[in-house]
Amino acid sequence: MAIAGAAHFALIWNHFYRGVPYLFDAGWYGALAHRNGPVLENPSAVVFGAIGERFYATHFSPGLWLLSLPSWLLPVSMPVWLGVLEGVKHAAIAGVVWLLVRELRTAGAAERRASDGAGAAWAAGAAGAALVLLAAFNGVLLACNVFPHFETWLVPLGLGFLLALHRGHMPAAWVCLAGAVSIREDMGFHLCGLLLVMAVLRGWRPWTAPREAETKRWLGFAAAGFAASVAALLIMRLGFPGDRAFARVYLGEPLFAHIDGEMLAGRLRLYWEERAYLWAPALVCGAWAAWRRSWWPLAGYLAFVPWALLHVLAASVYAGALASYYGFPYALALLWPLAGALYFARGERAGPTLGWAAALVLVSILAFARGNDLGAAVDRMRAPALGTREPIETVVRHLAEAVERSGPVVVCDAVAAQAPRLFDRTNLFHQAEGEPRIVAYYANGRQVKDARDHAGGLPHLHRVAGTSILVAAREALHWPGLVAERNDQTEAGR
Repeated sequence: MAIAGAAHFALIWNHFYRGVPYLFDAGWYGALAHRNGPVLENPSAVVFGAIGERFYATHFSPGLWLLSLPSWLLPVSMPVWLGVLEGVKHAAIAGVVWLLVRELRTAGAAERRASDGAGAAWAAGAAGAALVLLAAFNGVLLACNVFPHFETWLVPLGLGFLLALHRGHMPAAWVCLAGAVSIREDMGFHLCGLLLVMAVLRGWRPWTAPREAETKRWLGFAAAGFAASVAALLIMRLGFPGDRAFARVYLGEPLFAHIDGEMLAGRLRLYWEERAYLWAPALVCGAWAAWRRSWWPLAGYLAFVPWALLHVLAASVYAGALASYYGFPYALALLWPLAGALYFARGERAGPTLGWAAALVLVSILAFARGNDLGAAVDRMRAPALGTREPIETVVRHLAEAVERSGPVVVCDAVAAQAPRLFDRTNLFHQAEGEPRIVAYYANGRQVKDARDHAGGLPHLHRVAGTSILVAAREALHWPGLVAERNDQTEAGR
């Protein structure tokens, strides 16, 4: 748990203070979950076009307000608080997996004593330890880390819900279900689908009444999750109109006009070449199901078939590629068998379940490496880069003050990501107007050409100490954390 939490805290720290951060969506997500109100306010830097001042027009996520509450009491900046939240989330994933492993080993204790030798017991223990250590670093979550996002809270909350339901802790189950729906409006649909698949595998059919009390309980929670998501959508539709994110990302305008054979073939080819971490574990689950002669190991993947179909047809290129966080439900599907075994393999030896589950996680990591840079994914979680936070935050504050005092100031998206509330769209390259007095950008960033176009006539160049952030200005700046640089571009123009 500590390893998962520390690694993902370092991931966010390094994203902002060592790398080139993203305004969309790490800076946006961080601002939403830092000192916000119950009706989430979008940071001014992202308010443009269909994205208005209220985030609930895009997603109904009051859970982010709850996550922001402690930040009002702590003297921490937005990136640091986001690091804390991501650390807690991934530590929670490792923690729930540990509880599930312990529950499985306890439930099969009698059978283990009766039939396992020392070697089998050691293997089961090793598989359980591997799961606890690696579950928070599975291939799906590694992909989600490219653009840190809040949707993966479904993983600890979903697993916690299933564990609480198994133990009969109904208040905890309701808290986890409500927490999941509060993170994003569609989470109730995801858990509803999983519970319905579980009920069907138990023998329930939609045209018959369930006979078992446990199946009735599953269906009750499924109905509650579905109703909660419908209610959230109604709140968005009636109270916060404007963005129409579902139509924008998935349906397209005109409806499905973007779909053709070439697009579908291209997406399927991309899934095969670069998204093996999504489908390879499903093949392992299929082998596991064939070995057991039971469908239950596949339940997580079966529940999210509609999600896959939705993205194959999506209007958005990024969503259609199932890139990064768009594959988040499969992080739950990947770990589902640990919870599913409590329901569908009761009293059985834990060793085979833990072995198969550990294989799923390992396969997902290896599959991620097939089409992605595993070394870079690990490197992002190395020890936090110390010494850059203070100069970056100091210079960003001075940039914001300059906006108020002397403007116009223009910054790249990555600089705006450090404090999205301190800038608005007129401070960003694509909507800036007039001749800027100050231009700030990352020398190794994604908008270098735009930056040089804006900064070409500014004679004074500075660097934020220890970073690749450059600040060009009409006058020499004497801000703490800035070091004067030779402006070769201006020299060449003389």
